[in-house]
Amino acid sequence: MKKLLVIWLLIIPALLQADTVYTFVFKEGMQARYDLSDLVDRMVDTTGRITIEEILTSRDLQGRFKPIDNLGKETSLDAVVWSRAVFLNISKRPVDYLLSLSNADSLAVFKVNQGKITKDVLGKKIPIQQKTFKSHLDHVRVVLNPGESDTFYIRASGDQFYDILPGTSVQLIQESRWRLVQYLSIFTSGIQVLMLGLCLLLFFIFKDRQYLLFILPLTGFLIWFSYRTDIHIIFNTFPVLTKYQPVLTGWYMPLTVAVFFLGYVGIRKKLKWVYYTLWVLILATVGVSLLSLLVLHYSNNMVNSLVLIFMLVGYGSGTYLAFRGDRKAFVWLLFTAPLFITGLLYLIDDLFLSINLDVVSLMQIGALASSLIIGYMMYDRVNKTIRDNINISRTNERLVREQNVILEQKVSERTRELAAEKQKSDSILLNILPEEVAEELKETGRSQARLFEKVTVLFTDFVDFTKAGERLTAQALVSELHNCFKAFDEIIQKHGLEKIKTVGDAYIAVAGLPVSVKDHAERTAKAALDIREFMSARHHQLGEKTFKIRLGIHSGSVVAGIVGVKKFAYDIWGDTVNTAARMEQNSKAGRVNISQSTYGLIKDSFECTPRGKVAAKNKGMMEMYFLNAAIDIKSEISFPQ
Repeated sequence: MKKLLVIWLLIIPALLQADTVYTFVFKEGMQARYDLSDLVDRMVDTTGRITIEEILTSRDLQGRFKPIDNLGKETSLDAVVWSRAVFLNISKRPVDYLLSLSNADSLAVFKVNQGKITKDVLGKKIPIQQKTFKSHLDHVRVVLNPGESDTFYIRASGDQFYDILPGTSVQLIQESRWRLVQYLSIFTSGIQVLMLGLCLLLFFIFKDRQYLLFILPLTGFLIWFSYRTDIHIIFNTFPVLTKYQPVLTGWYMPLTVAVFFLGYVGIRKKLKWVYYTLWVLILATVGVSLLSLLVLHYSNNMVNSLVLIFMLVGYGSGTYLAFRGDRKAFVWLLFTAPLFITGLLYLIDDLFLSINLDVVSLMQIGALASSLIIGYMMYDRVNKTIRDNINISRTNERLVREQNVILEQKVSERTRELAAEKQKSDSILLNILPEEVAEELKETGRSQARLFEKVTVLFTDFVDFTKAGERLTAQALVSELHNCFKAFDEIIQKHGLEKIKTVGDAYIAVAGLPVSVKDHAERTAKAALDIREFMSARHHQLGEKTFKIRLGIHSGSVVAGIVGVKKFAYDIWGDTVNTAARMEQNSKAGRVNISQSTYGLIKDSFECTPRGKVAAKNKGMMEMYFLNAAIDIKSEISFPQ
């Protein structure tokens, strides 16, 4: 009875200040961790000006403290929230717990004991040096002897990232258990850092990207557990990183394990639908998290739900392949088993059960076991690489001996092939260049441009070629163009002309070079008439499936030679070339138009019709003639159909 009387006397001041005060009572056989988030009374301070002294002396303010579910329309993510927690120890031994607070940039914790007020300053934006409890987490120590009671008032404020009120997360953690987690985390993180360094070293030695896959889950473990322990203190100097790290760590570790699964097991070739499903879930998780970063508003349940789904899909497919005898899937199953079981408990508890499972230390042990399995996987990979290299070296030695024998045989064969290739290349070169120019190019490596005083240039062009392209398919158009030009090549070769080039549907040839001839104009005229006759016969046979042609001829002097060093071609330049082009442009379908100079050279051997002076572009008025036929000369060429 005396003990109960003492207890009631200790909590009477709190009862006098409020109608109902939630009191957490320490009894015998307490657990290591409790979540008080939904049990601690709260009051929203919309003005942000209420002081602890006003709360302690005002019954009205004490009456405004309510459970978080009953705050109603007062709630605001940017408001100042006061929380009140009363602790009473009725056990027979002292208790030493940590009151863990989070989700606020600034926290002021007032401990009221027998009228005495002590204050601690906490929060994400408060440097470690200014905190009473030197930890990156926001902890206040609750130390009670048997029969003692303490009341805590917590003022939380700051711009919120989570979709919850400032200071909503309130937990009790046994101080000895918390220390154990820290030591375990330091040991686990040290192993993981060592493994990371070893992976990088092996990657640079063997240039094997498989070691980069091993790095993914190791970095995931390191980042996830560092956030939940005091290793995270090293990030305290980066406020932005500290603020957003809960989001990143929430999905980075399971994502790295999932990507490692995709790469190591080779799931794309074995279960393609699982491969694409996992990538969709991974991208969705990253997208939701990045969207949260952009709008500064984070929903933990949505991300955890996505993580839970792709964990189940990945682990289920890995189990299926392992039972079908897939060795890599079996090794991966061993690697993920400790972490998957504890991580699944953690997610299920967070999403559905809310029974405060203390699985962080178990997950650390699972991550440590997984890290050691990765070490075995690296060891096995190194052994395999060394064995493969030895086998390759021995195989190479045998191949070198065999190749030396084969090489001698191939040298003689290659010599014969080179001779044949040389003959083929010479033939191709002669097909591109005149024989005299080709020989000069092979002997000296270059060809000098030369002036030819007396040559005759022939231009041909198809009438309405663009319209022909509209009525013919591209394949039919090119095929017909090839057939016509092939016939032209045969005609000019028969009459001793030199083909210069084709430009689109234009065909250019010249007589009198590279070897000068006296009858260059007559040769060109005969070739032009044969080309005209061929196209007339072809048009009569094919109709609209072929083209109508016009031709132009001019005689004079040109410069001929090779220009450039890439894809070089034999070409001609000079006013004679331009004038021949004007003759062709001023010709008509099915006619050969010649200039005054050409007419003067062939008028005794060919029938011509004077056209008088015709305006030529950039040339002015020029005398022109239509070439009709050779006088008493019959063409003997047979035209291909």
